[in-house]
Amino acid sequence: MTHSSTTSVRPADRLSPPLMHVFRAAHRDRREQAREAARRQALVRSGAEPEPERKTRPQRSPINEQELKAEVEQDVAALMNHVSLDSTLDLESFPLVRRSILNHGFPDIANRTMDELEARDLDGEIIAVLKQYEPRLIAETVRVTRDRSPESLQEIRYIVDGHLLCQPLNVPIEFVAKFEETTGKLHFTRR
Repeated sequence: MTHSSTTSVRPADRLSPPLMHVFRAAHRDRREQAREAARRQALVRSGAEPEPERKTRPQRSPINEQELKAEVEQDVAALMNHVSLDSTLDLESFPLVRRSILNHGFPDIANRTMDELEARDLDGEIIAVLKQYEPRLIAETVRVTRDRSPESLQEIRYIVDGHLLCQPLNVPIEFVAKFEETTGKLHFTRR
């Protein structure tokens, strides 16, 4: 199976959303419905006549590139800030568990010193976790490089880029992964 990639997608283009988008959208809709119901009740209590209620059905509608990237950013940040099970248990005898969702997350780096983190680049670990647990990223396109720009000299920072597998076009995405000394976590933001 060949994956075509693209360098840019117009923001107006509509893309097939990830399945989790449907659940998140439904949750946002429920919150909005609750606010609307509270507003309607307040109007009734004050004696005003509320507008007729409109019923809508949730749909799995396309999303634009920015919405898709925001969804993926949220999921990648959660993935990288969950500590994998093999950080606390030896899973050598359990290869299926090691590759399963039970081991979802990034190896624990909170107990590593800054010198250890400087000496041992995390790029291989970031790539392995993204390839294993983020199926929307096309594995062959994932690249991680240490950011050695002047503004990042005082911190450990990586540039992560790849392409999202989408319909009708694959979408490029880029993150900055910054190690936070105080929390021992990787902070992911889109570039």
